[in-house]
Amino acid sequence: MACPDPEPNPLARAESLLRQVQADSAAIQAHLKAEWGTTPADLQRMLGRAAYPSWIHAAYADLAGRLERVEAIVNELGDSMSLLHTKMETIIGQLAAGESQDRAD
Repeated sequence: MACPDPEPNPLARAESLLRQVQADSAAIQAHLKAEWGTTPADLQRMLGRAAYPSWIHAAYADLAGRLERVEAIVNELGDSMSLLHTKMETIIGQLAAGESQDRAD
C-alpha cells in the first residue's frame, strides 16, 4: 500500500490560507464598519421600511417608532393638562366672584 504523497508545498498552502483569512477578515471589518458607521440621519431615513440591513437597524427603527408614540401621548397629556388648568382657573374665579357677592349681600 502506497502512502499518499504529502502536500507538495505545505508552506505555500499555509500562506494561501493566511491570505484568504486576511481577505475575509478585511471584508468582515469593512462590513461591520459600514454597519456601525450608520449615522442617525441614515437611520431616520430607514424608518418605516419593511426590511432593514441588520437587526440593529430594525431594533433602532422599532425603538424610534415607540418613542414617537410616547412623545405624541405626552404632548396630548400636556394639552389636556393645560386645558384642565384653564378650566380650574375659570371655576376658581367664578367661585371667588360668587363668594364676594355673598359677602356683599
